[in-house]
Amino acid sequence: KSSEEVPVIVKVVAPDEDKYTPAGKTQTVKPNETPQAVNSIESASSLPEGTQYAFKAPVNTSSEGDKSAVVVVTYPDGTRDEVPV
Repeated sequence: KSSEEVPVIVKVVAPDEDKYTPAGKTQTVKPNETPQAVNSIESASSLPEGTQYAFKAPVNTSSEGDKSAVVVVTYPDGTRDEVPV
């Protein structure tokens, strides 16, 4: 049995949650309409392909008015950001 040492390079990269800072934006929907989480993120088109968006809790749209919510942005590497909207 023989062995040989082979030099390798290991590349360490920052997780997606450290590379991106998504911002929230106002989304307008009609009463009882279900908002789409992605539409509440200002920079969604600049985030990596495969990024997923979901509200942390359902948004109650049964009455008119401003509703606060949090969008959970999940990156392809599994890391997450929570964005108040």
